[in-house]
Amino acid sequence: MAKNFVQHGNTLTFTVPADGVVSGMVYKIGTLAVIADGTFAEGAECEGHTVGVWDLPKVSSETPTQFAKAYLKADGTVVTNVASGNTLIGVYTEAAANGDLRCTVRLNGTAI
Repeated sequence: MAKNFVQHGNTLTFTVPADGVVSGMVYKIGTLAVIADGTFAEGAECEGHTVGVWDLPKVSSETPTQFAKAYLKADGTVVTNVASGNTLIGVYTEAAANGDLRCTVRLNGTAI
């Protein structure tokens, strides 16, 4: 390993924003989408997963195809396949049907 290596970056520590975070939910922290590794109040330190495949809530009426781009809605509540006004966080790993409340998304781990 190179002597200047710091860490893999699959998880990063962040300061919890206003309104806190809930374990397993996706959040836009600065310019990075992370999955909270715990439930914490504002100001606490929390680990956030930056990559991996996650089961997340989606817009129930949408029908994304496998590997379509996945966006976090501007209000931060669900994943959508609509780009306008939303934040790219990765890709759907499986197609989803109308009426599905959940989807699987691979986080891209890059600044957004």
